[in-house]
Amino acid sequence: MLPHFTYVGHHKRAIEHWKRTFSSLSVYENELLKIQGTLEEIVVHKLSLAYNIINAPCAVDEVGLYIDGVGKLPGGYLDHFMKLNPDKFYTLAKMGNGTFEFECIVGYHDGENISLFSHSIFGHMVPPNMKNGIESIFEIDGTTMDTMSEDEAYYTSPRVIAMNQLKRELVTQKLTNKFSF
Repeated sequence: MLPHFTYVGHHKRAIEHWKRTFSSLSVYENELLKIQGTLEEIVVHKLSLAYNIINAPCAVDEVGLYIDGVGKLPGGYLDHFMKLNPDKFYTLAKMGNGTFEFECIVGYHDGENISLFSHSIFGHMVPPNMKNGIESIFEIDGTTMDTMSEDEAYYTSPRVIAMNQLKRELVTQKLTNKFSF
């Protein structure tokens, strides 16, 4: 049996993925303050904030995009870059070699320990289809993200794969503790 915990976050798609993966999950919608740092440091900081807000076991996540050849930008600061027009984002990608890595780190805090789970997918950038927005430039295994079915997008999502790692650990009660307070 899974312990009860609360997901703290604000992105609509993330909340949908969390609810689909953990049916009895509570959600506390909050855009937690993001620090500058690695994706792992951002998640650990967000977990500390989330636990201080709800004072109960909680989970957060963060997605990073690393474009090869442009200093691995934007990294954990994807939100700011996703506001760009798809043409401008694609122009940035063309400055490198056009390949990318999407990584998601899911973090869980039980009040004493923090556990992190991560998964990445790789692909390349293609010219944007302006009517479908920014997701039209990310191609994975020959399919752009904007043309994937809901199930395809769910099952290939690095967030969902990392959440399932967490789920397996919660079921077996063998959390790998990377950080202790």
